Amino acid sequence: MSETPCPPTPPPAIDPFRECLCMGLGPELTRFLRGLGPPEEAWRHLGWASVELLKALRALIDQRIETLSQQAAATVNPTSPPGTSRS
Repeated sequence: MSETPCPPTPPPAIDPFRECLCMGLGPELTRFLRGLGPPEEAWRHLGWASVELLKALRALIDQRIETLSQQAAATVNPTSPPGTSRS
């Protein structure tokens, strides 16, 4: 009597809860949430706007430094009229 070979054993089933807790929902949820926000062009515009805001703040800081420097120079040298620098 000849024996028939056994069929190959199938690979063990992957338990979705062991592989990924979100069961594949994570990438779909990420894509959905990104779709709710503004388009990429709007993000680029906001990025450039923040650069311009920082430039404006730098100009304000530079002006304040200049004003304080002039006041300090006037205090050190009281003979010069206020508002003039000793440069």
